[in-house]
Amino acid sequence: PRAQVSPEENLLVPVFRNGKILRSWSWNEVLENSNREVPAYYYDEVLS
Repeated sequence: PRAQVSPEENLLVPVFRNGKILRSWSWNEVLENSNREVPAYYYDEVLS
């Protein structure tokens, strides 16, 4: 559940709100983030 995830581990970031861009990434940031390890609790419920 969302409440159990610390802000440092939260991989979900709002990108748009009310038609405005809140966050954009450089290509290097996208590549770095794609290589981050995803904690099992992010997907355990889906796979079970």
